[in-house]
Amino acid sequence: MKFMPAILFLCLCALQAAAQQVVSGKISNETGQPIAGCSVFISNTVRGTSSAADGSFRLSDFPSGKHDLVISAVGYETRVYTVSENLLPMTLQVVMKIKVKELENVTVEPSGGRNLGRMG
Repeated sequence: MKFMPAILFLCLCALQAAAQQVVSGKISNETGQPIAGCSVFISNTVRGTSSAADGSFRLSDFPSGKHDLVISAVGYETRVYTVSENLLPMTLQVVMKIKVKELENVTVEPSGGRNLGRMG
């Protein structure tokens, strides 16, 4: 029984340390509008989440060591942050930039008018 306070103290310290392994934040576009549904994951692991309707995300149980945190969304450039466990807990404000992709020119020419009834 005299070891019970020491065991309780160690359990509380372990819980406190585990609670600190969190990366959270908010994702928005360049005009400040939140982006819902962004993928937020730790590279080369199965740990990940997605941003809520208000752009917020929370990723708990971040593994020890240094890892790349990848944030991606359709139509936006992918962002990568290197996160180390000694920087946790961490709160990020992520601004996603629109991915601009210019397509090559396309030339449309008439086919000549024959057999137009067969096309379609």
